[in-house]
Amino acid sequence: MGILDRLKREKEEPEDAQGLYEKGFLLWEQGKLEKAIKYFDKTLELNPRNGKAWYYKGFALYYLGKYDRAIESYDEAIKINQNYVEAWTNKGLCLGRLDEYEEAIECLDRALEIDPNHVEAWNNKGWVLNLMKKFEEALSCCDRAIEIDPNLPEPWCNKGYALCGLNRYDEALECVDKASEMNPDDLSYSRLKYIISLRKKEDEEEDYF
Repeated sequence: MGILDRLKREKEEPEDAQGLYEKGFLLWEQGKLEKAIKYFDKTLELNPRNGKAWYYKGFALYYLGKYDRAIESYDEAIKINQNYVEAWTNKGLCLGRLDEYEEAIECLDRALEIDPNHVEAWNNKGWVLNLMKKFEEALSCCDRAIEIDPNLPEPWCNKGYALCGLNRYDEALECVDKASEMNPDDLSYSRLKYIISLRKKEDEEEDYF
């Protein structure tokens, strides 16, 4: 879509369900999440079976930190399409944020039943398993995600976290370095490297004394 077409769409005030959804999606892409939600709600008033509107409403709520409400939206999307793999994956992510780890794993396993090569589901499962301190299982999930797509930084970061939990600090630092190379603007990688280096130093000092 050209710049002029995009500007025209931004000024338009659609009345039909599809037009309202497209306006909401455009606002979602721009990061105008509250406004996007309003248009998704308008869409759903006219067509409550628009699964994508429920999904992207949930996605916007997730970014706003409203995880319970996001789950409600993902559940509506799943009611419409029980094989909506992205909705299962993101529901699992929200449940992980709420420390509902077992339920999160159930959702992510359901996503992987639907699509065994869904890289985000493998990565999110690895992330949740890290939170559960099941580092060996987390490592396997991260490796599977990396096998599917080695060019995503998140699985490398989560693999680094798992390796740190297993006291394999040098390998952990290598993984986080790879993630940082792929996304140098993400400062969380530098913080994770600092934590891993600190734990390595603490372990070395304990061994020394």
